[in-house]
Amino acid sequence: MKKSSKNDLSWIENLLGNEASYLLDHKCSTIDSKNIVKPGPDFVDRVLSNTDRPNSVLRNLQTLINHWKTSNISSRKATADFVESILSEAQEIKAA
Repeated sequence: MKKSSKNDLSWIENLLGNEASYLLDHKCSTIDSKNIVKPGPDFVDRVLSNTDRPNSVLRNLQTLINHWKTSNISSRKATADFVESILSEAQEIKAA
């Protein structure tokens, strides 16, 4: 099997079939790009530091994110689910 380069999207195009062009060339016109939070190593500082979460929570979230970046796929899924549950629980408490 031929090894593809990082920039070679032909395998994705083959996987998507007839919808490849529609899906890969899509330009969103309903959500302004300024409203999208881009991931990065400074996510907790940039996005969550202005919330009412305690420093210990922010530190733990950063630890989880750092772990996620260096872990395998199944561990990443578990970590993502855990972080999502923490954030949704915090929103539920705030709404109550």
